[in-house]
Amino acid sequence: MKILITAAAPVLSAKVDEHFGRAAYFIIADTETDGFEAIENDNANALTGAGIASAQKVIKIKPEIVLTGSCGPKAEQLLTAANIKIRTGIKGTVEDALKSAGENC
Repeated sequence: MKILITAAAPVLSAKVDEHFGRAAYFIIADTETDGFEAIENDNANALTGAGIASAQKVIKIKPEIVLTGSCGPKAEQLLTAANIKIRTGIKGTVEDALKSAGENC
């Protein structure tokens, strides 16, 4: 399963970023290979439309689920329309979020 987590830094020990559209990084974890990749979110500092632009970027990555602190309604609508599940209210480290997701998926 491909899981995308918003992160403050490009490492598993980073805190989960509270804001989907303005997250500094997206960490893509593959539960089948136990591998991960960090991608900088070049939309994090956009003046407007960060959520929509970030959602469009994530849709191209094709994760099955997104774990984040919060997600705006427009970004959530785009992700949902692309059949990507969203879990909000995620706190702690990326590593903790992955462990929790593995237990609940």
